[in-house]
Amino acid sequence: MESEDWDRFWDRSRGGTHWVVAYERLCRALTADAADDLGRPHIVLCRDDETGTVVYSGPFPDGITALTYADAANAVEPPAAELSISFSVAALLPVTA
Repeated sequence: MESEDWDRFWDRSRGGTHWVVAYERLCRALTADAADDLGRPHIVLCRDDETGTVVYSGPFPDGITALTYADAANAVEPPAAELSISFSVAALLPVTA
């Protein structure tokens, strides 16, 4: 496709509507991928923001269970001014060759 064709492809003012279709397909693909990831095993990362030390917990059977654990752990941590801890949840993806 020539450069001008690509410009028309993406430019709504010149009759291009394919960008809408491409955007919708991208959103559907990302949403489906994220939904698939929720069913995978997950881990919870607890990071001391001051020192950078990271502790991992899990694996948990799915993303919701890991998120529930992280939320509960965050609620238990004492809110000390000198303590800065953050929690993250990450999917464990299969190894691909």
